[in-house]
Amino acid sequence: MHVHQHKDTSASWAIGVRWWCTCRPAQQHPRNLCSRCARVHFIGNSFSTSLWFDNWHPDCPLPSKWSSHVVYDSSLPIHATVSSIVHDDSLSWPTAMSIDLFEIRSRMPSYNPNSNKDDIVRWLPSSNSTYSASSALASFRTPHLIVPWLKLVWFPQNIPRMSFILLVAISGRLSTRDRVYKYDRMAVTTCVLCNSHLESHAHLFFECLFSRVIWTQLMNMCGSPWNGLCWNAFIYWASTH
Repeated sequence: MHVHQHKDTSASWAIGVRWWCTCRPAQQHPRNLCSRCARVHFIGNSFSTSLWFDNWHPDCPLPSKWSSHVVYDSSLPIHATVSSIVHDDSLSWPTAMSIDLFEIRSRMPSYNPNSNKDDIVRWLPSSNSTYSASSALASFRTPHLIVPWLKLVWFPQNIPRMSFILLVAISGRLSTRDRVYKYDRMAVTTCVLCNSHLESHAHLFFECLFSRVIWTQLMNMCGSPWNGLCWNAFIYWASTH
């Protein structure tokens, strides 16, 4: 755990940060917070890039890939930068004292350092190599196909509360009585509106006699006949019109 102190004129308190809760992958060093593959370091003068933890080598962070023994075997400090293995503008590790170090040496980047340039950090998920919160989120979020009803729920003038309720309804997650019965076998399952049929999403919104009367009156006010669509068909129709 790392503890960050905060002091002001009225209080002094500490916040504990558990890196295993906030980092990905779990064992990753905090300097590489959520960015092992997304943030790449291109070596220039090599003074600002961590030898062990920044993503300049295909296997970085090296201790996570090869265990912390490689630090001991190399005789280099844990806070070393890449400059500690640069000699005459070329990358040169100490004599390999272990199989792990030999493997690291064999997989070195093909380019050589350039003492006349600074190290460059590029954020791969972004097209312009610049970090942004949206590109970071996109890099970690599992990609899914866009659902056809996306704009039916989320649009510029939406009311968030109403959009959320509609999202829950479309997902079939409202607490209708047929769903409540799965967890409580003593629960009443008949529709709360008509008191004659099983209450489900499809029945509650369109199949119930009471709901049909409401829809018919609303559609008449709009000058359009009510076609009596089922729930899924209505969602599809509303999403495409």
